[in-house]
Amino acid sequence: MNVRIAGSWPSRARGLLWGASPDDVLVLVPCRDVHTCFMRQPVDVAFVGSDGVVLAVERGLPP
Repeated sequence: MNVRIAGSWPSRARGLLWGASPDDVLVLVPCRDVHTCFMRQPVDVAFVGSDGVVLAVERGLPP
C-alpha cells in the first residue's frame, strides 16, 4: 500500500487516476468534498476531523 498526501491543486487533480493500485491511499488535506470523475472502480472514503478522529466512512463510493 502506498500513501500519498495531496495538499496542492495539481496533486489533488491527479488523485488516484494514473498509476495507482487498488490498495493505494490518497490523503486530501484540506478536503470538503470528493469527486470520482473518471475513476474505474469504487473508492472507500474516511472523513477525519482535525483531531484525527474518524467522523464518517463511506465504503464503495461509486464513480
